[in-house]
Amino acid sequence: MGLDLGDKTIGVALSDPLFITAQAYITIKRQKASLDIEKLLEIIEEKEVDLIVIGLPKNMNDTLGPQAMKVISFVSLLKSTTDIEIKYQDERMTSLQSNKVLMDMSVRRENRKKYIDQIAATFILQTYLDRRSMDKIVLKDKDNKEVEFNIIDTFGVDEKTYAALEPLDEDFIVIFEVIEEKDSVSFKFIENDKELDEIINIYEDMKED
Repeated sequence: MGLDLGDKTIGVALSDPLFITAQAYITIKRQKASLDIEKLLEIIEEKEVDLIVIGLPKNMNDTLGPQAMKVISFVSLLKSTTDIEIKYQDERMTSLQSNKVLMDMSVRRENRKKYIDQIAATFILQTYLDRRSMDKIVLKDKDNKEVEFNIIDTFGVDEKTYAALEPLDEDFIVIFEVIEEKDSVSFKFIENDKELDEIINIYEDMKED
């Protein structure tokens, strides 16, 4: 489920069962946070939602402003009512994209408010679904069993490239060294514990900055 959280409305979008496409679902007129969450929980139960993607309105310089902090506060309340995983998705430019879609559909300006939030939620969810489908790799473990990972980040340290990978359906990060060859890219497990600890510390410092 994708959410576009505004001061007056919440746009809601849902994905197809195969997590390929997002579709606009509904716009919720906001009342107070507890009632808004109650309505979302009804949709979650009815549609058997197992993941929520909520737009995070970052500033163009990648900082978090007042609107982003409102979203984070709402997510904190939502997390206290459900165990479903909640992920943030950068929503910069979604309002412009949504307006363009409505203009292309020849929807009159005065009627756009009815649809713009759920269309924005659709863009938020679709962006996440597209990134999820693209940023995946499959590696083999020591028992030669295939393990699927989400690529969370890549970063450089001392002329080496590393990747932060998250095993699918797990909630922890694994760091690998990225080996780039002429026609391929491979991921090397870091066997030296001291080196691994150093890289993890560098990565955590980078994320905090």
